Amino acid sequence: GDWKGMRQNLMPQAGKKAKAAAKPNLAIQLYNLKEDHNETKNVAAQHPDIVAKIEKLMRDEHTDSAEFPFPALDSL
Repeated sequence: GDWKGMRQNLMPQAGKKAKAAAKPNLAIQLYNLKEDHNETKNVAAQHPDIVAKIEKLMRDEHTDSAEFPFPALDSL
C-alpha cells in the first residue's frame, strides 16, 4: 500500500559502546509514500494502528538464524 515501516540501526556497529549496542532502538518509523515520496516525515505517532500492524508483520515474518544472527530481533 502507501505505507512504509522501518527500523534503523539495529546491528551493533564497530566503535560503539557496548551499552549502546546492547539496547537498540526498536521504534518503528512510518512513512506515507503516497504523500511523502522522499520519506521526510515520520508519521508513526499519528498512526499507531498502522504501526501495530507493521510491528506484528515484522515479528511474524522474522526467523532467528544462527548463520545470520540479529541480536536486536532474535527471540522477541
